Amino acid sequence: FYFGLICIEKNFVTDKKYFDMRKLVVTINDSAVMPRLKSAIRQLNGVERVVAMREVSLRSVPKVGKTHQIFLQRIDSLSQLSDGWDGNDSKAIDSECIKKIRHIITKIDESLLKGWVLFPESHGYLYFDYTGANSIAGITLTPNKMVYFVQKGDCVQKNDGVKLTSANFISVLEQVNG
Repeated sequence: FYFGLICIEKNFVTDKKYFDMRKLVVTINDSAVMPRLKSAIRQLNGVERVVAMREVSLRSVPKVGKTHQIFLQRIDSLSQLSDGWDGNDSKAIDSECIKKIRHIITKIDESLLKGWVLFPESHGYLYFDYTGANSIAGITLTPNKMVYFVQKGDCVQKNDGVKLTSANFISVLEQVNG
């Protein structure tokens, strides 16, 4: 594991220069350094908070394909978001949603994941987006259900509440890629 440290600050002044820095990300390999580093950063003028987070390296991801690894890393990264990540009303990604999609991703044939991009959703959910030559699609994942649309040409299929299961998620990916 690598350990990342995020420092969110404002009005940082040094050597008569003004910096309006919002985030500083420091990656370290030795967790023993973390307490001293956090303490030093807290001493800086204008520091609002210091958050330590674990960052998963490729070496620690289960033996799955490269596309799986990319999605699993993205999921792990999004799981680190805290309330307020995109404005005061935005929510951290729901931990049950993270758990379910990690499990589902490992069961999916990699060819079905090509072209999909994963985004955080401000209500604490995940959003899969697809834009291809012949179709566009979007899937919002909540802890218990998924809401999606698939548009191929003039035909649009949508559903506002299917139970979130591996089979249902794979079925939507197959509609887009099939």
